[in-house]
Amino acid sequence: MTFYDSLQRPAIDPDRVGATLIRLLIALAGVALTSSATRVLRAAASVPPPYDAWVRIGNARRAASVSGRRVSITIPVEQGVAIIIASPDGRVMGDSMGQRLEHLTGGRPR
Repeated sequence: MTFYDSLQRPAIDPDRVGATLIRLLIALAGVALTSSATRVLRAAASVPPPYDAWVRIGNARRAASVSGRRVSITIPVEQGVAIIIASPDGRVMGDSMGQRLEHLTGGRPR
């Protein structure tokens, strides 16, 4: 046996079996945790405020379709107050709406 033979490690160290797999699993868990936290924070940041006119019109449309009755809401605009009426069939009508309004979708025009 030579000097160099005694310096070589065995191919498989019984005390370290699976150590690389554990490190890989810990790294993947860290990436998954970071990804899920980013997704939650991004979703929370994209929620429009509840007082936004378009959100209120969408809520009125949903309430009208669920109840089967017309729902009317008031929205403050530059000239005063606009009255918006949402029908159960999905149509939206507004009087003197300061913002333009699509009749069938209740959303912003394209």
